[in-house]
Amino acid sequence: MNPDDDEERTSAALLPPAPRRTALRVAARVLGAPVLATPLRRHPRAALRLRLARAVWAVALPAVPLAGLGLWLSWVPDGLWLLAPACLPVTLLLAADAYRGLGHGTAGRYLLVRHGALRRRTTALRRDAVIGWTVSRSPAQRRRGLMTLSAATSAGTHRVKDVHVGQGLAFAEEAVPGLLAPFVAPGTSGARGPAGFAPGATSGNERSHMY
Repeated sequence: MNPDDDEERTSAALLPPAPRRTALRVAARVLGAPVLATPLRRHPRAALRLRLARAVWAVALPAVPLAGLGLWLSWVPDGLWLLAPACLPVTLLLAADAYRGLGHGTAGRYLLVRHGALRRRTTALRRDAVIGWTVSRSPAQRRRGLMTLSAATSAGTHRVKDVHVGQGLAFAEEAVPGLLAPFVAPGTSGARGPAGFAPGATSGNERSHMY
């Protein structure tokens, strides 16, 4: 478990990291049905492009100061900055794997959320436990028509990351009918402009709305 992961701090893990077959068998026994075997909806390709862009920036940003150090300080190797772009293939592979790990859906009385690179984490949350939704959009997400949808419960929050706005709103309505709908303008498409949400609080570069 990751202590920096809010979702891990507020949810119970059925078992430590294990092969998929083992995880499905244990989950089915605990939940009383093969809930986690339900096929999940894929996230849009824009989510992949966002992750690839983040991977490139994560490599490019350290390269610039490293190159400057090589020019100004004689004891710093000139080629030190090459270490950053050398990591690019690995970061791109991790970004692509993180995209493949994204998924969401419903199965009976549960809503399902999956994310993670290398190690997948799938959450099965009782739909009747959801007491509110938080919609957040960073500038990069708004440019790509994406948002992060967080399901609020009395025990914490669970996030559907980088989902298309229309897809996310439809999922919220499917999972808990009527909870979010009164706060969404009719005909909301979630393109590049305002998403049609009721006014919400703004913090830094990310706009969030709690319902």
